[in-house]
Amino acid sequence: MNKKNSSSVTSLFLLLALVGVGIFWFKPNWDEVSAYQITEQARQNDVDTANQTLNTLKQAQANLASSSEVDQQTVLTAIPETPYPSP
Repeated sequence: MNKKNSSSVTSLFLLLALVGVGIFWFKPNWDEVSAYQITEQARQNDVDTANQTLNTLKQAQANLASSSEVDQQTVLTAIPETPYPSP
């Protein structure tokens, strides 16, 4: 009976050791996946912002196309050739 008890304790110890090694082995991967998910979310936000800007520009282009040619030339000459420097 002592041998059976010793075998159970040994099995429990090996199981705990295996779980511990598994945690230390996979923990860096879990952190990396979390970092990729955060990066993916940030890039998705950038894509959404770019799509909103694109839709706004398409709408402005459609409004400009529906105006008279004189209005179009006035608007186009008001646009600077080089962008303003950012502060």
